Amino acid sequence: MLGLLMNWGLLGVLTNQTYMYHIYYPHDRLSLQCLVYGTLIFEWVQTGLLTAASFDNYVYDYGELDALVAINNSWFSVSVMSAVIALVVQVFYAWRILRLSGSRILSGIIAVLAVAQAAGGIAFGAQMKIYNPSLLNLSQFKGPVITWLLGSILADILIAVSMTILILKRKAGQYSSTDRTLDRIVRLTVETGTMTASIAAADVILCLACPNRLYYLAP
Repeated sequence: MLGLLMNWGLLGVLTNQTYMYHIYYPHDRLSLQCLVYGTLIFEWVQTGLLTAASFDNYVYDYGELDALVAINNSWFSVSVMSAVIALVVQVFYAWRILRLSGSRILSGIIAVLAVAQAAGGIAFGAQMKIYNPSLLNLSQFKGPVITWLLGSILADILIAVSMTILILKRKAGQYSSTDRTLDRIVRLTVETGTMTASIAAADVILCLACPNRLYYLAP
């Protein structure tokens, strides 16, 4: 329930960000606009599925203890959809880093990590769909879960560090308005990258430290 409520809150933030993007960047290339609006639609669909699963867990089968730990559509809405959207965003940043730095090795490493985490998430979802365990028994699928989360951590850290270094290199050396804007972009990049990687790290720690508890589902 806590995870779902945080998801709804962050979806509100994303919707507001998308609206601001629509207002301030109406002439972006069509591919970028499709990426932004497609991401928003994807996240709305995912949140709708998560909400439907939560109603099955907490409302429609109220009082049934087995219903509290039923998978429902979580095999798809949680693992598969989260892995796919992370893949799309991380590959986009790999492309941006390639354009800014020209380093095929760096962008290639990020892309490989993005594909690896997506493969782990999709494999985890497939195993849940095939075996249909209760939420209490998900610890038996540690391999794909750790691949999914560790891949995300490494990719997010690389993206945050790379973008920060590349942006700082473009500063003019004087504290101009452009430099102040770049400083804000750097701060935003570090904050969001650190937050994403930290939550994924907390997820891994909780999964390994408390395998028979559902604490890791919220982050």
